[in-house]
Amino acid sequence: MTYLVLVLATVLAIDVSSVRADPISTFRVMDATMIMHPNIGGTGDHLTFAFTAPGMDISGFGGMENCFAWCTGDPIAPGVGITLTRIVVSNYTRTVLGGVTYDPSTEFSVSSPFFFNDTGGLNPTAMGFVGSGPTFAEFRMTLPTNGSWNLNFAQATDENGNATTRFVGGTFAASAMAQTPDPGTLGLMLIGSAGLWIVGVRRKSEER
Repeated sequence: MTYLVLVLATVLAIDVSSVRADPISTFRVMDATMIMHPNIGGTGDHLTFAFTAPGMDISGFGGMENCFAWCTGDPIAPGVGITLTRIVVSNYTRTVLGGVTYDPSTEFSVSSPFFFNDTGGLNPTAMGFVGSGPTFAEFRMTLPTNGSWNLNFAQATDENGNATTRFVGGTFAASAMAQTPDPGTLGLMLIGSAGLWIVGVRRKSEER
């Protein structure tokens, strides 16, 4: 009876391990940049983006949703506000993750949550898939959320002769802040520094 129980337990363990998902790889974007040009005619892609870190280089292009009232490069109608909205990706042009280069068209995709939030910035976390066949894997990516847009406008005149402005371009930048050491690590650093100082003092006194 005991032998039968052990066999069943072993079979169950093998079955559970076979369906268990592989650990999700987590990557951290250190620098995120975007460049936006006027969406001439309100139809084309007018924005490029890049996410970089050691062993990471993800870039592509797309556009900002529903910004036609101000981002086409035409004179902006009086009273129209500048509202930043979500970035929609059209294509990825380069995908390097974990030091491995993948085909941006067939071996890289981002599910939910996406890179971009509803106000033209970045979500703190994005999920996606990378690779194909035996290299297919899920990943989680953390992104810096301290970025902001710098939009540039030039003086213009609308069709009625009224003075107004027009959009000429914009840039976005965000960088991950250096991680603060935890108290234990900080304590070890202080102890190590104190030890080096004591050794230095002793050596100086011996030389005298």
